[in-house]
Amino acid sequence: MGAGALAICHNKTAVQVKEDMKKMVQIPRLRPMTFTVKYTKLFGVSLFELQEKGLMEDGVPLVLRRMVDHLRKHALHQEGLFRVNGNVRAVETLKHRLESGEDVDLLSESDSCTVASLLKRYLRDLPMGLVDSRVQQALIQHHQECGDDVSDMRALLQQLPDVHHSLLRYLCHFLTLVECNHEENRMTALNLATVFGPSVFHVAPGYEAMKDQNICNKIMFKFIQNYSSIFQIARNAEGCTEERPTPIIVKVL
Repeated sequence: MGAGALAICHNKTAVQVKEDMKKMVQIPRLRPMTFTVKYTKLFGVSLFELQEKGLMEDGVPLVLRRMVDHLRKHALHQEGLFRVNGNVRAVETLKHRLESGEDVDLLSESDSCTVASLLKRYLRDLPMGLVDSRVQQALIQHHQECGDDVSDMRALLQQLPDVHHSLLRYLCHFLTLVECNHEENRMTALNLATVFGPSVFHVAPGYEAMKDQNICNKIMFKFIQNYSSIFQIARNAEGCTEERPTPIIVKVL
């Protein structure tokens, strides 16, 4: 092949490459699909904020109610419930998935220890604690002065904001159910109080911290052991607590 023929072939190839490049430029580029995940902070948020966002039912955060319902249905007989901690990474992952709005099947995608640990973390992360410092100090003083007498504790708890009182009542009611099965789960009222005392009462660090925490644990024991009298709840034939219906008052004009 002569030099002229080679030049012609080269020119044709160059033209073809340019045409191919034009076609490639004209092909629309597909953008990667993006998914927007609705993230809602549920932990470490005040109960008042959750109430404003409609994330509570009957004074109880929906996320906590979901965890309690799961444990009530599937873990009341599990030995060491709340005493045996879940895997730290699994707890953090479950927290993130719940706040991301995922429809998590707690039964098949998690385990009772993880859910129980996350429930305790929810209480620990509550700003100012479930029982605020003012009521906490009043309860400590009452314990020091009155010992095992629980007659005035109901009035002291009424000083809590309504959402805090409702959640405390709901939590303690659930713990009485756990305690009713203590022969199987080995979680007596004393064991539960030891586990939940630090989560419900946020004792300030200091010289008296350990002493105050021990007293708060004893107060937590009273909440569970004397739940029916402190929260005005009836007991059924088995000795377990049950909610009384809220009375309806009709005014006659």
